[in-house]
Amino acid sequence: MGEQEVIDVTAEIVDNDTGFFYDYFGIGAVYPSKIKQQLQNANGQDVTVNVASPGGDVFAASEIYSAIRGYQGHVTVNIQGMAASAASVIAMAGDTVNIAPTAMIMIHNAQTIAQGDYNAFDKTSDMIKKVNGSIVNAYVAKTGMSDTDLLNMMNRETWMTAQEAVDNHFADAIMFENSKAPQFINSAAPILSRDGLDKFKSLLKNSAVPQANNPELQTDEPEPQNTEQPASSNLQKKLAILMHKK
Repeated sequence: MGEQEVIDVTAEIVDNDTGFFYDYFGIGAVYPSKIKQQLQNANGQDVTVNVASPGGDVFAASEIYSAIRGYQGHVTVNIQGMAASAASVIAMAGDTVNIAPTAMIMIHNAQTIAQGDYNAFDKTSDMIKKVNGSIVNAYVAKTGMSDTDLLNMMNRETWMTAQEAVDNHFADAIMFENSKAPQFINSAAPILSRDGLDKFKSLLKNSAVPQANNPELQTDEPEPQNTEQPASSNLQKKLAILMHKK
């Protein structure tokens, strides 16, 4: 297995012609043919898409969204900064969408420039509404929310914090929340957990087990006297509890 492909959506989203122009002058850009080539290079293996973009061309974003959604391997999207406008559409293409605790998602109505008489403006208005309807499909597919509710959010230009994005199902999880590494066990016999080990050390301080070779476990307290049962027997019972035995 080769290395996992990492795709950065961390610049303005543009069409292919503009993207080639940007590349020529060394200006950062995200465009469909570039993303498609990276997906082809990944050859079906898992892909990570890092998103931190203000958005850009709606139709270029739609093409990128379709390419990612149609990719055969698993795609993890990590929203690292701002996923705004068209970039939020691309972010919805991931099989798993994570968002940094400092990141935000912004959705709003499509925008354009028009000129002409009132007929031209009426046509432009109708076109924008249809573009909004196409954009909202990506949000519906990810969140399960109704298109009416989502169109209302777009109409208000809605900014979502990481927690709000998760609550609204635009993202699946907040990155780094569970960064404490769990303890994994591969043993046929029971072993002490880390918490259990701390309890065990505490028990040793109050037991009759020799402590001369371990200064950390030494204590000035007198050893307990138990005429009914040896201290070692009591310790074994306590160890059994720590080992999760009855």
